[in-house]
Amino acid sequence: MAHILRTRNRTTRIHMVHYLADDELLKHPTHPEDFIRYRKGMGGTLEIFDIAVMSERGKGRGRELIKMLLNLVAGHNTHDADLPKIRVVFAITRWSNTIAQQFYEAVGFRIVGRLHNFYREDNPSEHGIMYGIDL
Repeated sequence: MAHILRTRNRTTRIHMVHYLADDELLKHPTHPEDFIRYRKGMGGTLEIFDIAVMSERGKGRGRELIKMLLNLVAGHNTHDADLPKIRVVFAITRWSNTIAQQFYEAVGFRIVGRLHNFYREDNPSEHGIMYGIDL
């Protein structure tokens, strides 16, 4: 399936990323019900699918999870010389999810594109915003 990626100066048709592995979970060390679900893609990418903070929101646990994930990736890039290095981490959120947008921007992600009608299961469909952070 292809999606339309709109950036400031061009529109590009993108195809879904081919992934190297199954989804992985990174759990918070003291609150295991809080987690990030992610997957490594081809071409040095990693995509965040979910960030779930189930306990006491607003305490910085989402920020801690992002920091843990970025540190894990940095360790992978340093110690796993035989594996492709991860160069960028992506996350996609709904156009209407302003809380997620503020969160990603606060932890250093930037908007890299807009995905036209990305959430097609909704009626009406909804656009997505793709965030990225270079490593």
